[in-house]
Amino acid sequence: MTKKLCPKTMCVHGLQLNIYILKQQFPSMPKESEPHRIIKELIERKLQEWFGASITEYLSAGHELDVFAVTSSGISIYVEVIWYHSKAHFLSDMNMLQQSDADIKVVIGSLEVVSDQNMIREFAKVVISQRRAGKIIHGDMLNGMRILEDSEYVENDLKKLFEQLENEARLFLSPAILQIVDLKAVRSKWVSDNFYNIVGKILCRGQKVVKRLNARLEFEGQTPARYVSVSNRGKVHALDWKKLNFSWSPDGTDRDNTRGEFSEMRQGDSIFVVFPDAVGWGYGFINRGSLHWWKNFFQLAPGSSYKFKLVVNGISDSLTVTTEKTIEFTA
Repeated sequence: MTKKLCPKTMCVHGLQLNIYILKQQFPSMPKESEPHRIIKELIERKLQEWFGASITEYLSAGHELDVFAVTSSGISIYVEVIWYHSKAHFLSDMNMLQQSDADIKVVIGSLEVVSDQNMIREFAKVVISQRRAGKIIHGDMLNGMRILEDSEYVENDLKKLFEQLENEARLFLSPAILQIVDLKAVRSKWVSDNFYNIVGKILCRGQKVVKRLNARLEFEGQTPARYVSVSNRGKVHALDWKKLNFSWSPDGTDRDNTRGEFSEMRQGDSIFVVFPDAVGWGYGFINRGSLHWWKNFFQLAPGSSYKFKLVVNGISDSLTVTTEKTIEFTA
């Protein structure tokens, strides 16, 4: 920003006066350079090739976006190219980046821009802010010179990056997704012999809130798994079962339920499930009496192979989503 004295002549009571007015002049945006134009056109062509619809200089929220694309699944992509090495220009582009409602955002910079530590720090702040707002934004500014000079990088690494971002956005914007991870058979430490629990972790992905869960464990193996109840006195009682079915409101964020409870599952939340005997919201707590306790297990034959399938339903208002996972192991 510069300041300029602008003279103005006025006549007051027959006297001619020269009045100088101090005006502020803001720097105009520099003319687009040739490398800037070439990168924009290259990215537009590649996004068109990879996703089907792309345009340069797209008007959105009062700003002209360098490259804008929409995938066949409706995911919008915004690419901003920052070539002119100027703090004012850089901050202006960061403002456009934050105001855009695109689902995916990527920034490409000149060598001077991507090497400027102050600009890298400012960009990191924007990345944090955008991710907290639920936007998918690549965490690094891409080196524009490499895009200009390395066609293999464009056709392989850059294409893969955009495909990964598109998959991430598609997953995030989906109504609701439940994912079963770390499903395994764990030998009990409470009692000796071959007593097992099937344990797993359920993750909530997507935008919808899951208000109720139903988890069902089914036995699919050839060797029967013996479902038993064991007391602290060592007595083993066989129980009949074909499948175990539990339904509960989301509760507890760790295996020991030490972090309290929540009434619904949102994106990023997770809970643990333990089978059999999901007493106490699926954590297999001990049901204590006055002087004794008991707990349920699968009693498995050493050296035998087993197969279990866990099916989880998540209920979100009128929407129900289902996921399942199968494990096979040898006791």
